[in-house]
Amino acid sequence: MNQALWRRVRVSIAQIRGDVAPIALFAALCLSLAACSSDTAGGDGAGTGAGSSGGAGCQGVFCLEDNQNIQVTPAKLAYADLAAGTEQTQEIAVINVGDRGTLKITAATFEPATTEFTLIDYKPVELPPGKHVKWKIRYKPLKTGARTIHLNLTNNSTDKFKRALRVPLQVKAAAGVLNATPDPLDFGPVASNQSAKKSTKIFNTGDKVLTVTSIDLAANESPDFKITKAPKAPFELKASASFEVEVEFSPSNGGIDTSHIVVGHTGGGQLKVTVTGSEIGPLIAIVPPELNFGQVADAAKVQRSFKIFSKGQADLHISKIELDPTSTYKKLFINESGPITLKPNTSQIVDVTLTGDKSLPKASAQVATILIHSDAPNAALTKVPVRVEAEPCVAGKSAFSVEASAAKGQVDIILAIDSSGSMKEEKKAVSSNLNAFAKLITSKNIDHHVVLIGKGMCVPPPLASAGCGNSKSFKHINVSVGSNDGLQKIVQTYSQWQGFLRAGAQKHFIMITDDNSKKDANWFTTELAKLKNPGFPGGFTFHSIVGWAPSPVPFIGCIGAAGHGTVYIELSKKTGGELASICATQLGVPPDWSKLFAAIGNNVVSTVKVVCQYALPAQKDGKAVDPATVSLTFKKSDGTDSTVNRVQGVGQCPSSSHGWYFDNNAKPTAAVLCPASCSQLKGNKLSFHFGC
Repeated sequence: MNQALWRRVRVSIAQIRGDVAPIALFAALCLSLAACSSDTAGGDGAGTGAGSSGGAGCQGVFCLEDNQNIQVTPAKLAYADLAAGTEQTQEIAVINVGDRGTLKITAATFEPATTEFTLIDYKPVELPPGKHVKWKIRYKPLKTGARTIHLNLTNNSTDKFKRALRVPLQVKAAAGVLNATPDPLDFGPVASNQSAKKSTKIFNTGDKVLTVTSIDLAANESPDFKITKAPKAPFELKASASFEVEVEFSPSNGGIDTSHIVVGHTGGGQLKVTVTGSEIGPLIAIVPPELNFGQVADAAKVQRSFKIFSKGQADLHISKIELDPTSTYKKLFINESGPITLKPNTSQIVDVTLTGDKSLPKASAQVATILIHSDAPNAALTKVPVRVEAEPCVAGKSAFSVEASAAKGQVDIILAIDSSGSMKEEKKAVSSNLNAFAKLITSKNIDHHVVLIGKGMCVPPPLASAGCGNSKSFKHINVSVGSNDGLQKIVQTYSQWQGFLRAGAQKHFIMITDDNSKKDANWFTTELAKLKNPGFPGGFTFHSIVGWAPSPVPFIGCIGAAGHGTVYIELSKKTGGELASICATQLGVPPDWSKLFAAIGNNVVSTVKVVCQYALPAQKDGKAVDPATVSLTFKKSDGTDSTVNRVQGVGQCPSSSHGWYFDNNAKPTAAVLCPASCSQLKGNKLSFHFGC
């Protein structure tokens, strides 16, 4: 078995948006042909002794990566505005929510320094995974008045942004104040096809009556939670009074679920209570997700392997492993067909042997798919693509190549998509709309490159390649774009997509966000002018899909948006770009961006001229080429060749895919590109192959 071809993959723990992160996090995925060791953490409770550092946890080249991560519950404390000389004490829990390694808290200080707050019984502590320590913070004011200070906890979290964690301690003016117990409301593991109910109690810890205006679960979060019992809002809640909210959890995704109870009130906006749980069920992971056999000679046998991991909390049952009956290539032998049962955190290696023949494609292509049938709720049918290419032809490999004439009407399009939690539906809309956009501009003979800046996006083919990967005309910059830093991320990531731009192409930006930019339009124009090679010497057009309406709500723009996109709207107006409102998406109505996309296409339409007929080359010995051995390829952006299929004549040309034909099938003298290829192959290098 060729273990050298396995690569080591590091799996990052997902960061979940919200005021309080969930206690339970996914374990890191181990990659190896050898078994992978794992550590187990103790149960809940205070931990003050030294815990296991976790170590590399390796066998062979498969490792579980250490991580320790701090979480404080509640994430902030609110104190009443007490009279001088009186006091109030509240409790916080500090938790190691990582899955491996010891969290070390080495210092705790108040900022600014104060004698009004005291951290009772504090001492440096070490917490193994899942352990917590509770401290009380006493507030004894010397004066009255609202103010906020911070408790700084110095620690060794693997998240560098949490190593100096700041916990706000807010003294509020006398009013109603809501707090919840427990918070978070943690269901823990719940078996598949089962439900569980739990309640949290909401207290008015202030000294004034407040009005509870709404009780809901946060929108666009896990649908596995629902509120089953709560008072009907609005209602008044007296000081020291309380009410309960009951939530039902019915897990369905095979992993960790998180949502928030959102309580609106007149005493300070909203109270958010984190709700979390996980499913006791099987999960499947395949490494590598694709088998690439590379070049295989005629009759040669090559073996590759993949590993099936059971990553859930219950046994994984695999009923069958088989070759997809629709696969174009059948000469594969799979050494394991099932059934197989894998205990949690175990794995199974599957060997696949491919026998080559002359029918293999000349360029790397998917020729088969292996199907894995299981009871995993995340992937009941897992597909493992199989890629292969024939060994290169040596005799008469390629004796002639031509460059298609340079295409006109080139356009480079840079999209920046807000990656914040409130943009979940918009990201789906972008994924579903981009291919329609690409089809539109392709129909106008426009040579387009599309750069997408944003995290958690998946654009399917044909704009992207299989698996939502980059392609000749699409490049994904997988970085997070915050609610207010879209212009900055465009400038900061320039080096990552600079080489994807063309010097003569028109440049169009599209910003999609429900908020505004903290940098103004002049800053963006100035910073863009500094970028070179190729930069933006011909200027640019800026289009905005933002919080905007013809009659905007003051300071917001439209209902549903986090903020009015003032800066982006200014850029669009200055550069002649298009404006579209994101608010329809926020209200659950599919967005209509066709006007914006059509306007961009109309801005860059120009005539594209490509030579469509090429004389057949002669062989080196001067003899005419045997028509049966002639093939035609074009060079793709990744440097590989893609074969263009031959048809019998112009009447058999495909309407939407590549093709070519001889000018005379009996005595051919030239190869002619089909109309679709003639328009789509512009600017590419075409090569004739013969003799094999």
